Amino acid sequence: MSNLRQRIRTAVLLIPLVVAGIVYLPWAWLTLALVLFVLAGAYEWTALAGWTARRWLQAVFALSLLVSAFVALVHPTAMRAVMVMAVIGWALALAAVIAIEKGRPLPQSLPLWSWWGAGWLLLVPALTSIVVIHRSVAHGPLLVLLLMVMVWAADIGAYFAGRAFGKCQLAAKVSPGKSWEGVAGGALAAGVAALLFALYFNHPLAAFMMLGTLVIAASVLGDLTESLAKRVSGKKDSGGLLPGHGGILDRIDSLTAAAPVFLVGLELMGVVSL
Repeated sequence: MSNLRQRIRTAVLLIPLVVAGIVYLPWAWLTLALVLFVLAGAYEWTALAGWTARRWLQAVFALSLLVSAFVALVHPTAMRAVMVMAVIGWALALAAVIAIEKGRPLPQSLPLWSWWGAGWLLLVPALTSIVVIHRSVAHGPLLVLLLMVMVWAADIGAYFAGRAFGKCQLAAKVSPGKSWEGVAGGALAAGVAALLFALYFNHPLAAFMMLGTLVIAASVLGDLTESLAKRVSGKKDSGGLLPGHGGILDRIDSLTAAAPVFLVGLELMGVVSL
């Protein structure tokens, strides 16, 4: 219960700041704020990878993330390439999780290129997706807020539904604490948020609910992928910056996969344009 109180306190402090930033900041200033999150996430990721003794490698990795994100935001073709790589990357991440659950041994270590690629996948598509959604249409900030609310609702719903009803483990070898009942509770909570938004803005209800389902499925994959990385590195949390939540990556892991899926879905629906 003490950990729950810490989680609530941290959320009460952070959520109003995040909401205010999304709603009131121009997209350029929001981008700067997101860059700070990416840099913090990059530092935590390189710590999981065991690169802390090689500061130059940490710096080059962080710089590579920022350069690729900048190019994507400036050139639409590069942005589309980022989305294609994100789809391929998350499909490979799903395949890795399934393979481990089916009996493949958990790797004891990963090569540098694997850590590098997975870190890029976690951070760059999410950053660029949020910025593109925010700046693309008049109600872009509210779309970003909807994305956040769906992810938050899914996390909260999964936490309480899992504690109350969780019996069937979702991925016992990758993340033993997650259950199918928790996923169902999170999907229900997030679905309510998507339904209310679609009704308010008169978006196609069926398409928006289907997109919400895909976003929540992706958010679960993002969570499992970071859990897999922590198990390989032998660490419980990615960091300790956020009391009750762990590190930055522990807080945004669901968002990392959900954001590009949300953007691709919105473009297919004709709501935003890359």
